[in-house]
Amino acid sequence: MVRNAPRAFFTGTGRKLFGWRPLRPWISYDATRVIGARLGQHMRVLEFGSGTSTIWFAERCAEIVSIESDPDWFHRVAAMLAGRRLDNVRLRLATDPACYATLAPADIDDGFDLVLIDGEVRHRCVVAALSLLRPGGAIYLDNADRGQPRRLGEAEPAVLTGHTPMARRILLAFADAVGARTEWFTDFAPTQFFVGTGLLVTLPNDRAPPANTVPGAPLPAFSAQPEDEFAYMGQVLAALTGAERPTAPCA
Repeated sequence: MVRNAPRAFFTGTGRKLFGWRPLRPWISYDATRVIGARLGQHMRVLEFGSGTSTIWFAERCAEIVSIESDPDWFHRVAAMLAGRRLDNVRLRLATDPACYATLAPADIDDGFDLVLIDGEVRHRCVVAALSLLRPGGAIYLDNADRGQPRRLGEAEPAVLTGHTPMARRILLAFADAVGARTEWFTDFAPTQFFVGTGLLVTLPNDRAPPANTVPGAPLPAFSAQPEDEFAYMGQVLAALTGAERPTAPCA
């Protein structure tokens, strides 16, 4: 971790003084190294939260579907992709939090080898990602150490949205249920002057998500009451095991 501090300070200073943005994921340096070593040109990536990571992944995989909630940033990322003539990116704008984690069937295709969650409504993104993994696929939840928002839908510290503790608990419960490997990364990240934590969950190569999950299945509707967290988690796990099929939050 300490060895990455100078890099974080250098890139952070460059961003503050000159607006420079390093063309790599703004997640743990060590996590990027591990993920990069496992990526292949045949793989498909899904990311919630676009940016310079979109370019980095596009140069290393067959295709990436990237979901962005901010219209201005969406157009800036689109311009960066066009400037580099990267045509293997499906960049999608999703401004409605209720539908942010809902992918079109054409974008889902046959699933993904990696899902990076670094955007909005992270608890819903985790639920969506669980049924979209290919065998051996992985999910990375950035800022996995963050606390819950004051109210669901209200921004967390560092302008993060969604219920990160719920996302973390669902992801860990899923890993335990299917025998997936979990890896924690507490480290500096590009442009950041503080240490954060990410969680990487990887399915075995011979293991897909539970057979009765439906790729792109609708998510359970969520009541914006923090005390409903565990009830919601129960609905999610029941839905993932086929015991119950919830109502879609958007058409």
